[in-house]
Amino acid sequence: MHFARELSLSGSWARYTAPTLLGGPWMDLMGQTVDVAPHSFLSPGNGMESKQTLREKLKTRRAAVSDQDREMVGKLIAEQFLQAVKIPEDTIIAVYWPMEGELDTRALLHELHKKGHVVVLPTVENNDSPLVFRKWTPEVEMVEGAHGTLEPPKDCEVGLPELVVAPLLGVDDTGHRLGYGGGYYDRTVEALRAEGAIFGYMGLCYSFQNVAELPAENHDQLLDAVMSEKGVYSFKKEAA
Repeated sequence: MHFARELSLSGSWARYTAPTLLGGPWMDLMGQTVDVAPHSFLSPGNGMESKQTLREKLKTRRAAVSDQDREMVGKLIAEQFLQAVKIPEDTIIAVYWPMEGELDTRALLHELHKKGHVVVLPTVENNDSPLVFRKWTPEVEMVEGAHGTLEPPKDCEVGLPELVVAPLLGVDDTGHRLGYGGGYYDRTVEALRAEGAIFGYMGLCYSFQNVAELPAENHDQLLDAVMSEKGVYSFKKEAA
């Protein structure tokens, strides 16, 4: 299979900058969940907060989003994704099934399936190994997997994704992603990039999950782009 494709972002969603994450209509809809500028998660004068401290703060904040707002943002993300991300019909796309307050991807999953894309979901086969992606359709009966996730059963076909769409707790202005600490996506994306299998690694989040800077580690796999209810931003350097 030929993977010489690139993640193409176009239209009015093609760029946002960090300051625009702090304002807009969703601040009113989400009330206190976005009262404080996300960059305040970094403690001025005390250096950068630890990943675990940031995880707890961002989890608490994300949990405060109401079910109604979570559903509304999920539908908006699905609409934005189809407008902004230009990919061939036969692209194999890995998307996550939402858990524990993550941005709801179910509307996006259904829209991608209707558009003819092959949708695969992550499954954990081994705690120290890359994720395995299994094909999803609306007819698949999900089963409980590791860490309380829902995933396709093992009899579903395995697929190698060309575009990986990942959940996150936080993202900084350079594309570092803060996950739950298991390293699953870092291991997986590192392996896929080494094989030349994927042309894009994209995060989905609420705009308040943006922080100025995250603690970086050598094994971190940087995102190519991130999408929130404010739009989509590409971290890739444009050619001079």
